Amino acid sequence: MIVLRNCHLIPELTEEYSGNMADVLIENGVIARIEPCGYAFDAAVSYDLGGKTLMPGMYDLHTHIQYTGYGDMHDGGRDDYQITLDAIKHAQACLYAGFTTLRDSGGIPHLNSHIKEYFEEGHITGPNLIVCGMLMSPTELGNKVNTWASRTVHEVDTAETIRIGVRQEVRNGADYIKYVASGSISMKGSDPKRPISTFEEIRTLVEEAAFKGRYVGAHCHDSSSIARCIKAGVYTIEHASVLDDECIQLLKQQTSFIIPTLLGASMIREAKGTMPAYAAYFKRSAADEIRAASFTSYQRGYEEGLLMGLGTDMGMPNQFHGDNAKELIYRKKYSDVPAIEILKEATINSATILKEQDRRGTVKVGKIADLIVVDGNPVEDISCMYGKIDMVIKAGKVVKNKEEKLC
Repeated sequence: MIVLRNCHLIPELTEEYSGNMADVLIENGVIARIEPCGYAFDAAVSYDLGGKTLMPGMYDLHTHIQYTGYGDMHDGGRDDYQITLDAIKHAQACLYAGFTTLRDSGGIPHLNSHIKEYFEEGHITGPNLIVCGMLMSPTELGNKVNTWASRTVHEVDTAETIRIGVRQEVRNGADYIKYVASGSISMKGSDPKRPISTFEEIRTLVEEAAFKGRYVGAHCHDSSSIARCIKAGVYTIEHASVLDDECIQLLKQQTSFIIPTLLGASMIREAKGTMPAYAAYFKRSAADEIRAASFTSYQRGYEEGLLMGLGTDMGMPNQFHGDNAKELIYRKKYSDVPAIEILKEATINSATILKEQDRRGTVKVGKIADLIVVDGNPVEDISCMYGKIDMVIKAGKVVKNKEEKLC
């Protein structure tokens, strides 16, 4: 048993307890009790938080743990052993930054599913990990320009290859299927402002994924690709950079959800001057347009009442694992969205999208004790979410404590 004393709680992220201050008992990996400060708990281990904020662990629903952030998705050079060790290190960096659940959005198949197993079995400390295997994509400029892309992109162009591709990814351990429905900022020759998939292709993919008990998350920048994917039954729209009126009306049906990544385009556009190997693949004008559109679409998504999750695109050029919380800061800096709504996007909203809101996402008795301690009040100053995570608790175990070494 662990007792956390003198915790400051955020009411909007806490259920079935009305106060702002509390003592919290953790037992058998779950939140067992929440009581007023000073309650006489009998526990072997006790931490006095001294009024620091206790809140649910955060989610990053769009990250790439195999990528390093140094542009190596374009020049390769690492073998599978190096990639695996890097991926473990990257996932742990995100965990220690307060992100207790990661959804990986594409890499070399097999590796992430094995890493996930090791995390789940407790052989290695790591976050909850949701994996998809290879990216599935129609044949497109940029997919095969380098060794790395050839190992992480599964090209599918017919109903038969789509169905085979889905079955192969499920066999490789995919929890969901990742599809590329529009062009990309980061692939040579690709245009993020245009679609690259037909409705029939996307619908076939969705049907086969559903047959295998999986959903589809689709990379989409342009509005026509977003609308097409929603109509075809895609569950999560990744990036969702350009939302028009049709997209908004379709999203209000709440059969599909968007995962904005405001940090992504901003960091990628800055990589040109610092990463020469990446510069040849980069279109600054396209990144500028997507970046501006992303900010506008995110603001509108909030104004229209859309349920949005939190993603970052960590691992892509100039985006380094452990910096995930910069996404929260960008959302606040470049929009009028209140800090509490951004915090909900990082916690209960993302948990709801993953259909695990009954197990995680808020501080509530009976939920899994995936919790973080923040030195500050993020509702008043969201910047404290970056660099001021003093403690991380994963399934009831303290895996990071600023006063002690990492576990």
